[in-house]
Amino acid sequence: MHKKPSEISRWLSGTHNFTTDTLWQIEQVLGIQLLTTTEISPANLDALQQFISNEVAKALQRWFMAVG
Repeated sequence: MHKKPSEISRWLSGTHNFTTDTLWQIEQVLGIQLLTTTEISPANLDALQQFISNEVAKALQRWFMAVG
């Protein structure tokens, strides 16, 4: 994805607001599903952002372990 480590760190902090394009790229590169067609209420936005950060962190850990 040609992202700097500092940007990925912001993603993993749980405070970054992702664009749909970035989420789609993350899905493709890591082979995970983050996007859904279900409407997200403002009350659930924080939980969604935390979920995305956790899923990206887990996928990155799996990837780093695989490439060694």
